[in-house]
Amino acid sequence: TALQFIGYQLADIVQTDIGLTPSHALYVFLAGCVIGAAGQAGDLFISLYKRRAGAKDTGRLIPGHGGILDRIDALLLAIPVYLVMLLLWNN
Repeated sequence: TALQFIGYQLADIVQTDIGLTPSHALYVFLAGCVIGAAGQAGDLFISLYKRRAGAKDTGRLIPGHGGILDRIDALLLAIPVYLVMLLLWNN
């Protein structure tokens, strides 16, 4: 299939000593896409909640940067998605 072809191409590009097989290369590529999308979604959701609450800055620790929440908002969704993927992959 097309996805297997992509996996073989990625394995050729990513030459590692960790034994990355073509099927694993495909999983790594797809995991990166999903986690990246989750990070973007986390950023958008936190921004939505901040707008609804009428809060531009969520703290004064980092002045001019919107607070500490703006530094970690993508991680708030990306980390749980990564953990779920990790649990599913190991089962």
